[in-house]
Amino acid sequence: MFNAIEGMVKILFYALSSTALIVLLMVTAALVWGGPGMPAPITSINDPFKSVDFSNMPPLKHYQGADGAKLFYREYMPQGASNKGSAVLVHGSSASSDSMHPMATALSAAGVHVYSLDVRGHGASGHTRLVSGHPPDDWDHLLRESQSFNFVPAPAPDSSDFAGPVPA
Repeated sequence: MFNAIEGMVKILFYALSSTALIVLLMVTAALVWGGPGMPAPITSINDPFKSVDFSNMPPLKHYQGADGAKLFYREYMPQGASNKGSAVLVHGSSASSDSMHPMATALSAAGVHVYSLDVRGHGASGHTRLVSGHPPDDWDHLLRESQSFNFVPAPAPDSSDFAGPVPA
């Protein structure tokens, strides 16, 4: 009976030793030859922007977030004689203010004053992190940050310019 237990302990020892050796060899190989490379860009996200002209993109500006962090945005001035209001564009989770350029340009051409934010952790604001609280996608924090933004007030739009109701 003692020999059977001793045999099982040896098998277990050899199995664990072999597993540890394989893991050690894999880690060593990754360190020597490098780990996995950069993944290929996701074409469904990147392809639509290949034809966009970014040469007329306005320069980055910055504002102070609610926690004092320097956060960045782009401002698109309204084109034409009348200012039809303001819009704040917030990009998706894998983007930046750059990806909002086509929409911002179109809105600006229609007479809208546009602010395109680089949300914390993205674009030029990519180096900023929350000191405490929730992760960067916390919408309450984004709302507090945008409230610290000094928006240029636009005149009230004429209701004939919009399909929906105009706020008072």
